[in-house]
Amino acid sequence: MFIRFLKFGALAWGGPAAQITMIKRECVDEEHWTSEESFRKLLAVYQVLPGPEAHELCVYFGRLRGGKLGGFLAGLGFMLPGFILMFGLSALYVEANLAGHLEALFYGLSAAVGGLVARALIRLGGSFVTDVPLTAIAAAAFALAICLRQLRPGARGRRTRVRALDQRQEVDR
Repeated sequence: MFIRFLKFGALAWGGPAAQITMIKRECVDEEHWTSEESFRKLLAVYQVLPGPEAHELCVYFGRLRGGKLGGFLAGLGFMLPGFILMFGLSALYVEANLAGHLEALFYGLSAAVGGLVARALIRLGGSFVTDVPLTAIAAAAFALAICLRQLRPGARGRRTRVRALDQRQEVDR
C-alpha cells in the first residue's frame, strides 16, 4: 500500500488536477476499487472540505483496501516524496545561496507545470463534463477565472519572494 501511493507522490507533478487524474486512472479505471459515479461524489465532497483533495483520496483508497493502517500508509506514502524534495531543496537554497540562480528555473518550470495541469484538467474534466450545458458552464467559469485574473502563473509570486529573500540576505551580509 505504501509503495503504490509513494509512486503517486513521486510521479504526480502538476498540482491537484494532475494528481487526482493519476489516482483516478489507477484506482478507478484500472483497479476498479470504486465506480466512476462514487469517485465523482467522493471528489465533490473532498473539494468542499479543507485540505488537499489528492491526499484525502489517497487516504480514502488506502483505508478502503487496507483499513486504518492502509489509510495511514497511503497518506504517508503520498506526502513523503514532496516533503523530502521540499526539505532538501529548501536546505540547499538557503545554504548555497541559490536564490538568484533558481529564479529562471522556477519560471521555466511553471510553464511546464502549466502544460501538465492543462492536460490533467482536460482528462479529468472529460469524466465530469458530460453534456452541452455542463460544457458551457465549465467554459464560462474558465473564461471568468481568466478575466478576473484568478488563473495566473504562480511564478510571479515566487519571483517576488525570491527577490525579497535576496534583499534580506544582502542586508544580513
